[in-house]
Amino acid sequence: MAVTNNLLEQYQIFIDFDDAIPYQLKDNNIVMIYPIMLQDCYVFLSCLNILTIDKNSIGSVEIIQMSYLKYIVTELFKSEQNIYKLGRLLQLCLKMQKPRTITENNKIFIVDDNSNIKIGEKDFDVIKRIILFQNILDYDDEYISPDLKEAMDDMDKLKNNKFVPISLERKFAIISAHTGITKDEQKKMSYRSHCLLFKEVCGEVEFSTSRAIALYAGQKTEHWIFKNKKNKFDNYITSVDEYNKSMGGNGYVKNAANALSQDLLNKIK
Repeated sequence: MAVTNNLLEQYQIFIDFDDAIPYQLKDNNIVMIYPIMLQDCYVFLSCLNILTIDKNSIGSVEIIQMSYLKYIVTELFKSEQNIYKLGRLLQLCLKMQKPRTITENNKIFIVDDNSNIKIGEKDFDVIKRIILFQNILDYDDEYISPDLKEAMDDMDKLKNNKFVPISLERKFAIISAHTGITKDEQKKMSYRSHCLLFKEVCGEVEFSTSRAIALYAGQKTEHWIFKNKKNKFDNYITSVDEYNKSMGGNGYVKNAANALSQDLLNKIK
């Protein structure tokens, strides 16, 4: 199966049905990439950060030129904990029993003593992205400048600081209370499907409670199911006139200021 830039679109049919994704390696062997089941989510999430480091933002030319697998082995494997993390992810996602890394001709490979699977550096770069798309709801690996990424992360932290984290136990209870799906039934779901189910339950509750008030006040509200098209920056960047309206203004602002704002938006997009 050829690799495209849009991995989510390419493998969407497998993700939709919680099926394992077949990936053809450079040596034509097929490796199956399995979705994380809910009961394994704690282990998966505790190990996940080894796959999500933005090594190119570290500032080292040598590290930027490395493949991600080489970066893991030469830099992150200095910690025994990171060796464990990669091994557990390979066991969970690729069903490898005894994964290990080897070096041949200055190239790094992942092999499994109980199979003929041999994953090179380029294949690992793709497999890493598939694992993230397959299991993390709304994952997006489009490049964002480090400064903008930091600002978006800071805004997310600011928004979430006022909320008490919702435990998995409470998510079980909320979904059961709203849908009747039992905890035992939920435990059989994939991690991604359970995250999506909880998100939809929250969306429906918010929509059903807030829409009547919005309509009574003569305000438009986005439909819970038929959502407006948005890009990833819509919740972080607001044009001058929209900000003016949100602060109680009429939306009419100086053309120069608005033009500058739109110019910045166009450059970011």
